[in-house]
This record gives sequence, structure tokens and C-alpha cells, in this order.
Amino acid sequence: MTFAGLLLALASLALGCSTPPTAHFAYVFPDGEIDVFDVDHDHRRVRAMTVPEATVIRGVAAHAGSHMLYIAGIGDAPADSYVLKYDLIADRVLWKKLYPPFVDSLCVTADGERLYVPHDGDHVLALDTRDGAILATIPATAGVHNTVCTPDGQRVYVGSGWSDTLTVIATGDNSVLRQLGPLGGFVRPFTIDVRERWVVANVNGLLGFEVVDAKSGAVLYRVSPPGYPFTATTPVIPEYVPSHGVAMSPDGREVWVVDQPYNRLHVFDVSGLPAAAPKPVGDIALRGSLSEPGPRQGREGWLQFSRDGRYVYVGDAGDVIEAATRRTVAHLDALSKTRKFLEIDFAGGVPVWASSRASIGGAVR
Repeated sequence: MTFAGLLLALASLALGCSTPPTAHFAYVFPDGEIDVFDVDHDHRRVRAMTVPEATVIRGVAAHAGSHMLYIAGIGDAPADSYVLKYDLIADRVLWKKLYPPFVDSLCVTADGERLYVPHDGDHVLALDTRDGAILATIPATAGVHNTVCTPDGQRVYVGSGWSDTLTVIATGDNSVLRQLGPLGGFVRPFTIDVRERWVVANVNGLLGFEVVDAKSGAVLYRVSPPGYPFTATTPVIPEYVPSHGVAMSPDGREVWVVDQPYNRLHVFDVSGLPAAAPKPVGDIALRGSLSEPGPRQGREGWLQFSRDGRYVYVGDAGDVIEAATRRTVAHLDALSKTRKFLEIDFAGGVPVWASSRASIGGAVR
């Protein structure tokens, strides 16, 4: 029986319930594997699936309405760079297409019809989700890296790991609307608020984040946690990223950010934006480790809120933090092995909601 079939069977046993209850699951993606954790029952692992086609994963995206999951990776060699489509109900790969020499963290539009995939360092591919056909090749800035599709499906924000700007693409005609920046360094993980008033971004060399006006592109605030000084001590590696993970709470009132050197998370109140600067309101010691010796160990982190805002997941460290109490309530070994994870919720055996990798603040839930 498939996982979705098992959920349907369990839902049919629910007595006195006119509509199927919603079950919330954290999907975690170590290379070649999918681990599923039950959010509502102490994050116990309920399933582990081997997906040998999903090697060296760079990004994941899911669309609940079509019950499809998409994975992008670079394979064992540049020529093996791929995107694959996976059916969450049938539990099988529907297609896998190669897009050499390099792909990165993709996103899917709200209607589930298109993927936007960073490709080959300086452009973004718009792909048809039906078969992976290339619909458009869109120029962007150097080092295209991460993407955020807006909840309304109208725009895609693209971060550039070798550039200090972000590119905003209109999905209607795949044109470039504007460039945001320059930021204070090359752009790493970032997110937006649901009204697209600002972007919150990690940048190279900054322990903390920058707040960028999403229309003018101006940097409004450059924010660091007080009491945690950082000075780059590795000039031969100028791209050193002390903060490689940022998320906005579902109510849009807080920003959480990774602190790799001190192995912590920092929490900021951003409810006063744009008039008032983000205000530090807490910091949390991680149970899992992001602070291994050496400047670049590949364990940089990633952050994501659960749909209801109860939990914050810390990729590469494996911690699950209860947002209200700021306590670590679980440690997921699979999550300590990857920074790729999503929440996918089911009702009646079918997906009804899926997160993106970016925790967009203030989204209607």
C-alpha cells in the first residue's frame, strides 16, 4: 500500500468526522532518499523511501493540487544535472530529464504548471511540468542559485550566489521585471513577505540578514545579532557565509536567522518594518552542529517554519524548535544530513497543501 493509500484507510476509520482530518508531514530529502515525519505525533518517522534517481539534490518543490513533487540535482557529473517529477500518491518517478551542466534550487508556480530552475550560472529555465519541456530561457545575474515563487503565481524572485542583486521575473511572459540591490554581498538564502514589500536575505560575509525594499531594491536595514561579533578570517574564501538560513514567521512578525560560527539561531521582531529596524528578541543554542572546524564544511544550515508556525526546522543541524518556547523538541537524523525539506499536508489520502523551501511571511494559511 502506498503512503497516501494508508492515510486514506486511516481517515476512513475516523468516527464522527464528516470531513477527513488533515495530517501534517515533514518531508526530508537526504540524497537518494525521502524521509517522512509526522508533525502532529512528536515528529516520529513514519516512512523512508529510496529514490535512487535523486542524486546530489540541489532543490525540491511540491504542488499539492496536482500531488506532484519536483527534485533538481546535479547527479554524479555536470552532464547528469537533472529535474525529476515524482507522484506523491503513486510513489513513483514520472519523468527525469537532463539539463546540463548545472541546476539549482527550483520553485513551482501556484497553478502547478511551470517550474523555474536556475541553470548554468546566468539564466533561469521555465519548464512545463507536464513533460519538462523548456518554455523559456530567462537571463539573470551571475550565479543564479535560489528561487522563490510568489503565492499568487505572478512572479519569481531569483537570488544569485555570485552577484549582489536579485532578479524578479514575471511569470506571465517570462520577462525580467527588475533587479533588486545592490545588497551588501552575494545573495544566499532569502525570503519575502506575502505582500512583496520587502526581501529578507542572507549575504556573504554577514552574520545576520539584510532587509531590501522589494520595489525600489534599496537595502533598508543591515542586521546583526548584538553580542555575536563576526569578522571573516578566511580571505582566501571571500564567499564565506556565516548565516546560511533565514525564515519569516507565518504571521510575518518575526525573522529567524542561522548563526553558523556560534551554532545558534537568532530571532528578530520585524513587526515595525519599514519604519522601525528589526529588534533582537532571542537566541537559541542548537543541539545539532553547524560549527565544525574549518571555514567551509558544507553544514551551513537552512530554516523553515511549519505551516501553522509552531515549529522551525533547522537543516544540516537536524533540530526541530518549538517557536513559542524556543526549545528544541526533536532532533531528526535525516534533517542533519540535508538542507532540503518541505511540509506536505494530506487529507483523505491526498495532498492538500505544500510549503516551499522559503518561509514566506504573512501568508494566508
